[in-house]
Amino acid sequence: MMFLPNIFQIWKAFACVIFYYMGFAFRNHSNNILYKIPWFIYFLIHIFVFCINFYFVSNQSGIIFKALSVALSFLCNVLGTLTIVIGLSKFSFKKLQKTRIYSFLLKHNFVMYLFHQQLIYVAISLLNNKASTSVIIAVNLIFSSVISALIAVALSKIPKVKYVFGYK
Repeated sequence: MMFLPNIFQIWKAFACVIFYYMGFAFRNHSNNILYKIPWFIYFLIHIFVFCINFYFVSNQSGIIFKALSVALSFLCNVLGTLTIVIGLSKFSFKKLQKTRIYSFLLKHNFVMYLFHQQLIYVAISLLNNKASTSVIIAVNLIFSSVISALIAVALSKIPKVKYVFGYK
């Protein structure tokens, strides 16, 4: 970030690539010993490590505490990845795949993904220091989902533009 600005959170995306790969690797090796432990155990350990890091370690000064905080943050991300991958592997998606919402998201998810982050920035800039964090989170979820869905539907209706975004 010292050389190039963090436009569109590119550096954050690169930092998260390892966790995407970890989820992919865990999912491909479902006979792994890690799958024998229930997902909620990973979740509880994740909460415990997060609390230790947030309330005790990250508030301290010194190079050792800084290194320990980075290590615990990484461990939290690994535990979060395990929680999600193992938890979702137990979930049945067959009923979900028959719903209209699923069909809509299946068709429009890419375009919604492309536009949601910019919409979140708009909502945050409008509400920052004017509403509580909980309200900002709720507004971001609803605002970015609805507006990006409307953009996706609109783009899917324009004949020359829809092919650019992968609509047939």
